[in-house]
Amino acid sequence: MTDVKLSVIHCSAAGTIHAMARRVAEAGEKAGAEVRLRQVPELAAPERIAANTSWSQHFDTTEDEPKATTEDLVRADAVLLGTPTRYGNVASQLKQFLDGTGGFLVPPGAAGLLTQPSTAKPTDRPARTCRERSTRWPR
Repeated sequence: MTDVKLSVIHCSAAGTIHAMARRVAEAGEKAGAEVRLRQVPELAAPERIAANTSWSQHFDTTEDEPKATTEDLVRADAVLLGTPTRYGNVASQLKQFLDGTGGFLVPPGAAGLLTQPSTAKPTDRPARTCRERSTRWPR
């Protein structure tokens, strides 16, 4: 893999998705891609984060890491998105990030961009409401 620009953009409250995103980013770098690992900005109120020990610890650990911007989509040949499931849907933080990209995700801005969303949930049961799939935006 040469000259491939990969953006790994994720939302992670307690660190599970963050760990998955790091592994994906490391694999991309090992394969020769230029990788950007970015977490979307947190939207929750500070008192809600502080009330959950694992969320608070992860927030404090990753607070100074680079946050995702539209530029991370614009420069990428491929984008991997990671999110915990929230009632069978993506986390609101990732949704707001994607909604805020404006017209970029409407072709021609995203023409030919390869995306791979992935989800995780904190139970031992398989997720029935979410699935992985790759999407290539039409040219």
